Amino acid sequence: MGKRRYPNTEFDKLNAKHFGGRLPKYRVRWKPDEKMRGLIAYADFEHHEIGMNATLKGWQKIWFIYLLHEMAHIEQQMIAPKSTPHGRIWAGIMRRLAQEGAFDYGL
Repeated sequence: MGKRRYPNTEFDKLNAKHFGGRLPKYRVRWKPDEKMRGLIAYADFEHHEIGMNATLKGWQKIWFIYLLHEMAHIEQQMIAPKSTPHGRIWAGIMRRLAQEGAFDYGL
């Protein structure tokens, strides 16, 4: 079994490694499923918070991917605030992350 990972620590590590430390500090919080209204994760740009559905707690490889997904939205917001949420800019960030091996969790 691998080392246990924590979302806030992982945010800081990923920010340094894959975003050059450019992302502002966000607090990653577990949210009860009933408060997520069907969402898995979200980034709240105004309050600098990433909400993660608490049902993911036992699935570290999965929440890790969703954390990167939301961090890509934060970078997208910094680059082009009015761009489409899962459009060209966000997809480009996700491709870059994949090329850098960001998704190779535990491999």
